[in-house]
Amino acid sequence: MTARMPLAAVIAGALTVQCAVLCALPSLGAAPTEAPTRGAIDRVVVFADRAEVTRVQTARCAGGNASVTFAELPDAVDPRTLRGDADGGAVAVGVATTTVQLAEALDARVATLQAELRRLDDRLAALERGDHDSRTRAHTWGSYASYLRDLVTEEMRQSKPDTARWEQVLKALEGEADQGNTAVVARAAERRVLQRQRERFAARLARLDPSAAPAHLNATVAVTCGGATAPKVRLSYVVPGATWRPEYDLRFTRAAEGAGKVGDGTAVITVAGVVSQATGEDWVDAQIALSTAKPALGGEAPLPNRITVAGHPEEKGKTLVQAQEDRPEDLGAGRAGGAAPAAGAALDDGGKAFVLTLPRRVTLRADGRPSWFPVDDLRTKAASVLVAVPARAPYVYQVAKLANPAAFPLMAGAVQVYRGGTFVGVVDLEYRAPGEPFEVSLGIDEEIELDRKDLLLQRREAGLLSGNQTVAHSYRTILKNRSAVDVTVEVREQIPVSKTADITVAVDQKETSAGYRLDAHRGHLTWAVPLKKGATGQRDISFAIQLPKEWSLR
Repeated sequence: MTARMPLAAVIAGALTVQCAVLCALPSLGAAPTEAPTRGAIDRVVVFADRAEVTRVQTARCAGGNASVTFAELPDAVDPRTLRGDADGGAVAVGVATTTVQLAEALDARVATLQAELRRLDDRLAALERGDHDSRTRAHTWGSYASYLRDLVTEEMRQSKPDTARWEQVLKALEGEADQGNTAVVARAAERRVLQRQRERFAARLARLDPSAAPAHLNATVAVTCGGATAPKVRLSYVVPGATWRPEYDLRFTRAAEGAGKVGDGTAVITVAGVVSQATGEDWVDAQIALSTAKPALGGEAPLPNRITVAGHPEEKGKTLVQAQEDRPEDLGAGRAGGAAPAAGAALDDGGKAFVLTLPRRVTLRADGRPSWFPVDDLRTKAASVLVAVPARAPYVYQVAKLANPAAFPLMAGAVQVYRGGTFVGVVDLEYRAPGEPFEVSLGIDEEIELDRKDLLLQRREAGLLSGNQTVAHSYRTILKNRSAVDVTVEVREQIPVSKTADITVAVDQKETSAGYRLDAHRGHLTWAVPLKKGATGQRDISFAIQLPKEWSLR
């Protein structure tokens, strides 16, 4: 049988354990507290839809402890993300937050509105005095009207009246009246504007009360100094309202300018970030890093839901649907301008998050305007060629072929393209891994004409014995070199790729021009077409699609 412990002994034991735990903690209450200051923003990590900000202050240690208060944190800060840290052997042991009501800020707003109301009232009173003066002047001139009429009548009875003098007097009276009317109208218009302004200011002043005083969040970091006398203390937190997107400049220069239209050269890629922030505080002389991580994702693993299946049999014939597959490695038509790819959570890092750090400290105001910052310049070998994709565009392009020279991926973004120091336009770049080859359009070559003709588009019904039906296509591409040099154009065509064994696609070897390279996996046919200056060349492609007779076409 177990003996029961007296209640007093249990309470005494609990107090002993509590004292042992509390007494082991440093005496933070005796730590010197610095006056609250904002602290300098030392580093900012910008994500797709938020930013992690780190402020820094220097603590003053006494008795082995210190306390540093970071004042006026942004209103949108997430208090759950507040974290403290310290250098020089010091250790941050906690972060406490307080909300400070700034009544003096409310007083300043009230004083400002009251000053505006006084200014408006003074101006309205001046306008009223002006109207009073105009009315008095008009009454004075009106009182002399009958007297002036008598004088004019009397003088007209004379043998030689001075009509010029009276004409001058009448014009002066008429001008005085016009000037007075103009002044009255102008004062009335100004009075209407001032009265609307006064109504707005009065309404804003009426809405202000002590409970509307703005509040700021302060964070205090408690530190055990550990022998340090003035350690640097950092406070980090996460705020929304910041974003960035990648952007690139590509400058291609041929090794031997003037020798032909295309050839080997050098490409310089400037990797940059377009950053904008409206977090409520300016980032002044801060180290900024651009991260592709997505902190909103991965917080909790999903669980599978129940799946219910139901249905009924239905007879449905099969249908052939033919469509051209839009592949990113195909040459884009390019554009002279337009919006950049979507920013925010659409950052494509290929599943591998990485960070790009700006090479120098910068200042970014919290006004929401985008700012362009270069990150790195990459130099690599490249070659320019002439490329035509007749099925997609009726032009011949100069294209730069190169590989990603960076140790990090190039994310999808806009590329400002320059050829030989001349701005060409803006094109879109898809995600490219390190070392992955890609192409960038250098613009249209207008000295080479391209024309594509549809030679055949027919459907052959299924025969009695074959049991299949055939759809045939045939195209001809005509090139004309109007430049002063010989060129070689890479012509790219495409045939459908079958996804089922019931459908076959075959190139008509007799009708298709010889000398092509076939990528059967993607269905690409490529010719290298040499053209002398002033010469014309052509390439034909012909292919057939065979499918069972019970299939329909769409």
